[in-house]
Amino acid sequence: MLAPGVVDYQVTFPFTYADIVSVFINAAGGSCLMETNSGSAPDDSVLLLQNKPLIWNNESYFGTPFTADVTDLFLSNPGSTVTTFDGATQAPHRGD
Repeated sequence: MLAPGVVDYQVTFPFTYADIVSVFINAAGGSCLMETNSGSAPDDSVLLLQNKPLIWNNESYFGTPFTADVTDLFLSNPGSTVTTFDGATQAPHRGD
């Protein structure tokens, strides 16, 4: 949960850019800014609109919203309400 006015709240969310096959990220309760790997010089920056999830898979009509491997996300809540953040990525199964 992100309290109103929080800036650059760090969340460990590691994935390898080249391996992802799907992404689901949602902000509920309010919009929030998501930045990857750094809050001050991010590799990627996405404004997540309230209850309008970012959904991508490797068969989408557009390319992945990420341009580099991710170690951490930095979340900012510019609004006046508490925002809940949910996210998941999927990489292909690699057999033994």
